[in-house]
Amino acid sequence: MTKLTLADRLWAAALGALFGGIVGFALAWLFGVYSSTMGPSTTPVDFSHWIAWSAIGFGAVGLLFGPFVGTLIGVVVNGIFEFERGDERMPVWVLVLVLVAVVAGVFWSAV
Repeated sequence: MTKLTLADRLWAAALGALFGGIVGFALAWLFGVYSSTMGPSTTPVDFSHWIAWSAIGFGAVGLLFGPFVGTLIGVVVNGIFEFERGDERMPVWVLVLVLVAVVAGVFWSAV
């Protein structure tokens, strides 16, 4: 495995921040507006905070770990789709727990 250059890390951070912002918007929409699994939201959500913190978190992961951020974003997006699909193979509470753990991990990595 080759050592990552600074340019590689900066590109990964930029892409992580870009796609992290998109993931943050999707999560804010699901928690703040409507989710097919959870139904209409009763909790007010500040979209700018969700987008900013998600972008910062994924950008930091990209800066620290390089291209791994793409894998992480793919796993998070897959988790969102699995959660929204409401697949019967796994209980909803497990999917919610995993989704909350991923979001907490993103926030923790941003700090």
